[in-house]
Amino acid sequence: MHLLRIFEAANGEYHWFLRQRFRDRIRQTYSQPTSHVDDRNWFCQLSLVLALGQALEEEPKQESEETNDPWDFNQPSDPLDLFGQAVSLLTISETLTSGDLETLNLMAYYCHFTNRPKSAIIYVSQSIALARLLQLDDPETYKPRISDRQDSESQQITKEHMLRLWWTIVCLDKTLASELDLTPVYLSPSLELPLPSSEGLSSKDEEEFFDLELLLVEIQSQS
Repeated sequence: MHLLRIFEAANGEYHWFLRQRFRDRIRQTYSQPTSHVDDRNWFCQLSLVLALGQALEEEPKQESEETNDPWDFNQPSDPLDLFGQAVSLLTISETLTSGDLETLNLMAYYCHFTNRPKSAIIYVSQSIALARLLQLDDPETYKPRISDRQDSESQQITKEHMLRLWWTIVCLDKTLASELDLTPVYLSPSLELPLPSSEGLSSKDEEEFFDLELLLVEIQSQS
């Protein structure tokens, strides 16, 4: 979990995935290696998070340092091409999911962080297109429905997750456009679209999310 902790500590201003579920999935992948063997996008997403953690780490460990962390790829050895691995694993099917969106956001951010702005723009464009197909830019998506009452807590987490993913894309889009002196890909945000909020989330639910205040500041700075 070493590289995951580095990634989370450095990138709390955006929302990337549901944190506790991501950690649980890592543990399951390690304890049951065949549990996600056919899920290419999961391994793509995991590779991206580890690649970002690897890129963010300022000082490599000394050879005398040891760790029992199976996900610590910063041991004294040749660095793994985790991003190249992620690119080779990426696939988008006709059955679109929030996981696809998470992966494209991470792709865009990795390219941005490693000074590949044109590639970042391409991934952001794909991410926005996918998000719009999922109707994440539609305020109606986040309004409560009668059918949601059966599993209100789960629905609340899902909707807030989708909303924060959308605002993360919007912020990344505007950041890249500003740096490259381009027009943002998404030009017509709805004034009715709600801002991220912790309303209706329990303290346990909030552990799934990155820092709300930092995300709101980022949204405000891009307005």
